[in-house]
Amino acid sequence: MGDRAEVPRTSTFSRRLLQICAASFALRLSYVLLVTKSAPLAGDALYYSAQGQAIAAGRGFAHPFYFAGTMPAADHPPLAAIVMALGPLIVGSKSMVFGMPLFVFVQRLTLVLIGTATVAVVGATARRTMSVPASGELDRDQESISGRAAQRDAGPVADRVGLLAACFAAVSPSLWVNDGILMSESVAALALAAVLWVALVAWGRPGIRQWAMLGGAIGLAALARAESVSLLAVLAAPMVLLRHRGSARKILFSGVSAAIACLLVCATWLIPNAIRFEERALFSTSDGLLWLGANCPDTYSGDWRGFWTLGCLRHFDTDGNGRNDEEDLHSWSPFDRATEDQSQISRRYQAAAFQFIGGHKRAFVKLSVVRVARTWGIWRPDQMAEYNRGEGRSLAVSWMAWADHIIMMPLAAVGLVALRRAGRSTWPFVAQGIAVTLISALVYGLARFRLGWDVAACILAAIGVDRSLRRFSTRVGASRE
Repeated sequence: MGDRAEVPRTSTFSRRLLQICAASFALRLSYVLLVTKSAPLAGDALYYSAQGQAIAAGRGFAHPFYFAGTMPAADHPPLAAIVMALGPLIVGSKSMVFGMPLFVFVQRLTLVLIGTATVAVVGATARRTMSVPASGELDRDQESISGRAAQRDAGPVADRVGLLAACFAAVSPSLWVNDGILMSESVAALALAAVLWVALVAWGRPGIRQWAMLGGAIGLAALARAESVSLLAVLAAPMVLLRHRGSARKILFSGVSAAIACLLVCATWLIPNAIRFEERALFSTSDGLLWLGANCPDTYSGDWRGFWTLGCLRHFDTDGNGRNDEEDLHSWSPFDRATEDQSQISRRYQAAAFQFIGGHKRAFVKLSVVRVARTWGIWRPDQMAEYNRGEGRSLAVSWMAWADHIIMMPLAAVGLVALRRAGRSTWPFVAQGIAVTLISALVYGLARFRLGWDVAACILAAIGVDRSLRRFSTRVGASRE
């Protein structure tokens, strides 16, 4: 009887989740059609779109702006650019619409679909969070019986939390804004939501295959946003230790399976980079510029403190040609003959950045506090909103995203406490916040670095709201009696 009763409840959940996804699609599509359909691409979005066009044209990962497409490129990890290739593959590159190439509009529609899929995965992950036992390793038969019983007991609550989390993900400006401006965060958000899902699967049914799935999911997320690889150490490793504490053999085999799976997925990008470039190039050849732009006198004091700025290049002459690197950058021509590839330039920048850090160790440590505060929206959010304009975000949307983040924080905290008290797994969510904090402290403060937490917060906030409403309802009922 219980199993037969489960079918219509699951069907109802799926139908309502589909309705939320449809509404999310409409919201995202409206944002594209009403706001960004003819907006020029800015910042990294320009690269992602053009790199997708280069892939569609059969040039692979050749830099779209240098040397007639003959220079190997790895400015960013590959997943977002591969997704962007669908637009020019479907419609070509000659047609125009809204004053822009048609393939750019199709790229935006592609990300709208991906953003909608993220809403579905967030909803399903939230439901699983509340319907799968979090503690006690069971054998397969016990696990099957206990799992079904837990799902029946927590069914209505799990459904409500799943649908509420999907609603939060659907309306979160931090998520839907990326679809219209062609940023990798749309792809990364889906990958990070999948990481949370697989982490819960591995926790509920720990085994070599499940841990390998988690490692593979983290590897896929790293191919969208390089910093996501930190989740292997911050999320997967502690989960293995907590789930298999007391069994060194299980810890070893589970941890190794996760690491190998992650490496195999990442190797699809790391190996070609090792072949194509003169210097070591892992996920990106922009890491040198990343470090240099965040570590100079401009970012250690004043208005740019804790930020990143291309203006840092004016403080360095890494190639020793008598001109600073900012002048070199602004003087290049895409038709000049290349004397070094991207990895060599990146290595010069990285060496200069680390030398600067070495001479300002104490300031670097103090600065990490400001960087973290910027990412979490508690240090000069007005500057962050202005900074985001350079990446295609309007001031209004940036302020909406900040307000949404501030509102979600206490709700997520309530949800985290509720999970903890219920004995359920909290580490997949806590790890997202830790990873965000560590990356910001080491690199610089940026709201986009908060993406992993933004995804996790939708689930935690849904749990917090449901918990608060149930407690309120209980108190009202008790007072009436």
